[in-house]
Amino acid sequence: MNEVTNILIKKGQISNLFIGKIRMEYKNLNSRFDFHIVFEGDEHFIEVKTCMLCYNKVAMFPDASTPRGTKHLGDLEKISKRKNTICYCLYLIPSYNAKVFIPNSYTDFEYYKTFVNAKGISFR
Repeated sequence: MNEVTNILIKKGQISNLFIGKIRMEYKNLNSRFDFHIVFEGDEHFIEVKTCMLCYNKVAMFPDASTPRGTKHLGDLEKISKRKNTICYCLYLIPSYNAKVFIPNSYTDFEYYKTFVNAKGISFR
């Protein structure tokens, strides 16, 4: 899915994400983020999650416990406090049935709490 996201970014298909120098699998703090883009002096850190769980037109992430995903959100929040830094978590939802997205508190309550309380991260 990261190749799909890379194409979407390069074609300008994700709002407010600008094309600049794109690096994939970029290490920072204790995480490896899917994308790092430098554009007009701003650093953009992007983590991509594929949301496969969809029930009654509701897409939910995660579909299993994800301590690594929780760590990514925590690290993005820390990074977002830096000057000229913008952080994103993108949820790719391949189901055409999905109409809304929610963080899944049933499968991973820690991820849910981190998502709900996150500051400085743009969720898309």
